[in-house]
Amino acid sequence: MSKTWQSYQDDSAEFFRSLGFTATVNAVVEGARGKHEIDVLVEFTHAGALTRWIIECKYWKSAIRKEKVLALQSIAQDVGADRAFLLSEKGFQSGAVRVARNTNITLTNLEDLQASGRDFALQTKLRAVAHRFAMLSEPVSSFLIGDDGRPCSPPGTKFEEILEIAADLFMLRIGLPQAFAGQFPITLAFQPHHGRGEHVSTLDLAEFVSGAEAILTSVEQRMDLQRGLAAAANVQMLSNFRAFKQAVEQLMEQGDVVIFEMPNSEAARHETVLRMRRVGTAAEALRDISRGAILAQLRQLMRFMVEQVYWYLAQPSVSPEAWLDACLIVVATLDALEQVIETSETKSPRRPTILTS
Repeated sequence: MSKTWQSYQDDSAEFFRSLGFTATVNAVVEGARGKHEIDVLVEFTHAGALTRWIIECKYWKSAIRKEKVLALQSIAQDVGADRAFLLSEKGFQSGAVRVARNTNITLTNLEDLQASGRDFALQTKLRAVAHRFAMLSEPVSSFLIGDDGRPCSPPGTKFEEILEIAADLFMLRIGLPQAFAGQFPITLAFQPHHGRGEHVSTLDLAEFVSGAEAILTSVEQRMDLQRGLAAAANVQMLSNFRAFKQAVEQLMEQGDVVIFEMPNSEAARHETVLRMRRVGTAAEALRDISRGAILAQLRQLMRFMVEQVYWYLAQPSVSPEAWLDACLIVVATLDALEQVIETSETKSPRRPTILTS
């Protein structure tokens, strides 16, 4: 047992620190009506929001009166504390107990606080784990399904790695309801070193929370890596697309020459063939880094090029209207693809415009 008020206060702060919270002794807090000196100010983040508790330590030789409870309640309201604790080793008068009832003020002693506080802290951490899990689940799922609804990961990422991440989260999805219900042991899957997975059996809430936090931290780090790979791939995809677009535009310019200006020139036709090959090479480079609807649209565009544009280029005569219509379709499709690729972040966010004739 602490022998002085100061050590009693220090012991209280140290207990909250042992739970992973920030605890400041003799903290000065600005409230709506002025400044207040708090024996122990406890702060931590829960579900993405800052939570603040204030602790008043009374190492007295007599029970605490209701006036002290009312004073603490006023301070808690003024500084916007989520919860307040009044600690006393000599108990509380009946009036103090009565006015604290149905408020956010807890009347207790340090020993009882330590007994109940650990469980409360674990429950708080468990809710934080559930929040982090919910925030991660959708991004991981979105990395497994392409924008065409088929299983695939964004360009540049590793589908197998994302599957492993999803497997870790799947085990956690099963374990969370069991943890809230206190049904132990609970098995968790964990990829600790981006290698062979481990199955860990947690025997109580403390072990489960610790294991779940480690899994979520690993998932966040691994997803950050995949997002980085996807971002780099997007840059490369845009570069490849622009090279492809330039090759297509140069081919259509050459088409104007070979169809209308120099239809009988062997040199013009030879240049046309060279530009067709450049389009094919650029399309292959773009195809290698594309996924989902972008890849489908690219394939559809190349099919149209072969069936319409290339066919027209091989004809001895083509009407200006037919050639112009084909060129307009190609230009519109290129513009649609470019817009989709430019607005992509970590994966293709929307489908490109469907090619029509």
